[in-house]
Formats: sequence, structure tokens, C-alpha cells
Amino acid sequence: MAAGVDPAVEKSIRASFGGGFSVRTQTELRGLTYAEIEHSGNRFVVASADALDWKFVASDRTL
Repeated sequence: MAAGVDPAVEKSIRASFGGGFSVRTQTELRGLTYAEIEHSGNRFVVASADALDWKFVASDRTL
């Protein structure tokens, strides 16, 4: 787990996307939680309003 990442957020992301994902960063903005995650060298940004249901909002091709 990266420094500053809430363990509950990391657990929720792994439950949503699988254990192979690592959480690199986490931030909160305008009522949403954003996290940069990585899997097999590919980076993604995901967002959630409730830290349970996560949606992809960007990939390393768009970052």
C-alpha cells in the first residue's frame, strides 16, 4: 500500500477489480474519491462517490 492511501479504499478497490491491482495514490475532490491504480504496468484512475462502487475515469493512454 502506498503512503497516504486509506486501507479501506484499497480493500474496496481490490474487491471491485481484483487483487492484482495496487493503489498508487488517493485523493478526495467534490464528494468523490479518486484513486490511481496500477495493474501489470498499466495505470488507471478510478472514482467513487461511496468508496464501494468504482468506475474507470482514465487510463495510462489518457493520463
